[in-house]
This record gives sequence, structure tokens and C-alpha cells, in this order.
Amino acid sequence: MINTLTYQEPQQQSKQDKILRGFFKVKAHFADIINAMLFEGKDVIHANELLLCDSDETIYFVYENRINVMERRRDILMHATVNGIPVYIGLEIQSTINYSMPYRLLLYDTMTYHLQYKLIDKDHREHFRPTGVMSTVLYSGDRTWHQPHSLLDRILVPEPLKGLMNTWKGNIHDIKDINIELLRNEKVKSLVSAVQTIYRWNKDTSTIRELVLSKEVAIVVAVMTNSEELVIRIEKEEREEVDMCQVLEEFKLESEMRGLEKGCSLGLKQGIKQGLDQGVKQGKIQTIVNQLKSKFGFVSKELIMKIEESSDDKIDALTIKIIDAKSEEELINVLS
Repeated sequence: MINTLTYQEPQQQSKQDKILRGFFKVKAHFADIINAMLFEGKDVIHANELLLCDSDETIYFVYENRINVMERRRDILMHATVNGIPVYIGLEIQSTINYSMPYRLLLYDTMTYHLQYKLIDKDHREHFRPTGVMSTVLYSGDRTWHQPHSLLDRILVPEPLKGLMNTWKGNIHDIKDINIELLRNEKVKSLVSAVQTIYRWNKDTSTIRELVLSKEVAIVVAVMTNSEELVIRIEKEEREEVDMCQVLEEFKLESEMRGLEKGCSLGLKQGIKQGLDQGVKQGKIQTIVNQLKSKFGFVSKELIMKIEESSDDKIDALTIKIIDAKSEEELINVLS
């Protein structure tokens, strides 16, 4: 008797996965990013010739007297036509470095070939030619993806077999390296450009004052840069266009206020002195600096140092004085 053993990857999609997959399942978006990554922006993949496929794949095999069932889910699989020839193109959207990625792609592609073969009647398999399958990866993390780019990057190959063992190229492309000029779809271009800007951002919001995105794209950008709380913040926006500079400033201030509250709570639990040192005072200082930047456009290093060195009483007095202060000198006098 043959028993059944099932291996199944978790099928529950997170909210972030749904957002990313939803964006790139749009045929125009998919075609544009693939053309930029693989074909130097040339119009090789046409959106009107794409067909979205079921990306859930299952393979069955017998091992040790058991039927084994393996299920995998790609992010996106499209049926395309290139020069009149049909192909399957898979796209994985990866926000972290995954050292097993070439193996995953090997498994995805092998299963796709296997399913094509199994669907053909046995009498016709002799002349069966499967539709070609290729997969590519859009990596959106902040670190640089060095390796692996192929399965052989993770395998120790004996010297006599080098050059003979099959590899499995991952076609992994870092979003930070994509040439914006190769993109034609405005939403895809604004998405890639925004992600690159965020990663170059030095936390000075004045450097992103021109970064205005549609709400849809802004949410995808937040997901791709792993900013879950920022996703929630943008979703609350009522406007269809999102000023990322303004949103990030508000988000930063909200985060600092939460840090202040957390600091207060920590102080109550671990002692008033420790709470003031680690939470409340730092929260107050950061909030004051942000208010000063908003009021004057900048804050001198001298003033920041004086604030950091001041007692709690002087910091409280400074908080009140900020409202009607006309210059930094007035505030320095308060702290002197």
C-alpha cells in the first residue's frame, strides 16, 4: 500500500505580497520591467500579448513507497509570445537576499516543464516540444545582492567536473541598478525611481521635496522598502497624489512621539532616572530639533549641542520659547 506524504509551502499571502503581486500582474507594468531588466528597454515583450497564468504548481512523485506531493507558488507567471514563439516568463519580487533563490527558480521552472509533459497524452509525447520557461528576479532590498546568481554559486564542484555541470542562472536584477531611462510605463518608472531615491536618501527630507507619487505607487514603494508602518500611513491619505516628503516628515514625527511615550513607559517600569535618560529626554530633544527645522529650515550644530547638554528644566523652558522665537540666538540665550 502506498501512503501519501504532502509538502506544501505556506499559501497564505501577506498584505505586502498582495500589493506587490497586484502591481506587477498588470500586463503593462510586467512588460515594462521585464523589457528593462532583460532587453535593455527594447520592446520585446508586448503587454497585449501577455496572458496571466495560474502560478500555483504541483508535482507528484513516489519515494520510499509513498506518494509525495510538492506545491509551490510563484509570484507571477505570464505566457508571452516573442517573435511568434510562445514562452513562459516568471517574475519573483524579492525584498531580502535569499541564498536559495537559484534553487527555487530551478524548482519552479522544472515543475512548469514537468506539468506540460504530464498534460500530454502518452501517445503524443514522442513529438512533444514543451514551451520554454525562464524566470527572473526583481530584488528591492537595501543591501547589494552579491551572490548567488546561479545554482553553481552554492555548489562545490570537483575540478574535473567544472564546466560540465549544469548551472541555473537566476536572472537576478537589483532595482537600485535599473536604468530609469529604459522604462516607458510612467507608473513603473516612478516606482523604480522612487525606490532608488529612498535608498539614496540621507534622511534629510529637503532632498526629496520633488518626490510626489500616485497613492498606488507610493504604497508599492513603501512595501518594496520594507516600511510596513509607512504603508498604513499612506493608505490613510485621502489625496490621490502623495507628497512623500511631507508624509515622511509626518511619519518621522509620529514615530518620535511614539518613542517618547515608550520612553515614559520605560521610565515608570525601570525607574524614573533610567526612563528620563533613555526615553523622555531623548524624545524631547528629537522633537525640539524637528520643530526648529520646520520653523527655521535648519538647525546649527551649536544649538543642537547646547540642547543635548542642557538640563530638563532648560529643555522645558526652550519648548515654550520656540513658539515666539525669531532666531536661534534667542534660544541659545534660554539655554545659557
